[in-house]
Amino acid sequence: MDRLLQLDGVEGYQPEAWTELCLQADSDFQPLHWLFPDAGESAELGRRLAVVLGERPATGVWKWEGEQLIVRSGAGHQDVTRPLCRVLLPLEECAMPCTEYRYEAQPVSFEPGSLPAARVQDRGRVAVDDGFMPRSRQVGATGTWVSARVYIAVGISGAVQHLQGLGKVEKVVAINQDADCDMVKRASLSAIGDSHEILAALMALAEEQPAREVSNAA
Repeated sequence: MDRLLQLDGVEGYQPEAWTELCLQADSDFQPLHWLFPDAGESAELGRRLAVVLGERPATGVWKWEGEQLIVRSGAGHQDVTRPLCRVLLPLEECAMPCTEYRYEAQPVSFEPGSLPAARVQDRGRVAVDDGFMPRSRQVGATGTWVSARVYIAVGISGAVQHLQGLGKVEKVVAINQDADCDMVKRASLSAIGDSHEILAALMALAEEQPAREVSNAA
């Protein structure tokens, strides 16, 4: 690549805001190609941008030869050749030089316009399905299995799939308005009431304690 765009101004997981930033940059600079690492949130952003631009992204790219790409398919066991496109998601091995040309990546100065407001996150399936957080951070049988000393479940009812992801958690603290929900039954300690008020009180107590005591709070 010969241009590097460093986007700032968005904190946390906000896919719509990041996509809007990329769209603004695409309009301002009209790049020939977009490159995103095919891993983590960058891969998701590349796919989102491709959909909005009406492009078919090339994922799992490991080789680029002229107007053709070689991509990994079939769970990484098959190579497929496809035409060069605008949105590319290269694999890590593509970081090795693959042509005789060398480029100096120049930073791009970019002043974004207005962005969507930040939103509150949780780690349940609904939050993932609604686009509030990446699938890799979902807790449960279909997501991440948690092994922690303390897990604080705020407003989570405790579906079977979610509880399966907490099998190795030592202590669960449940904050919920429903005293009969399954997460409260699973919890070692429960606080029944409005989560905003309870969390605000907990934050106030934490700020009053010395940093060492807070770090050992578990």
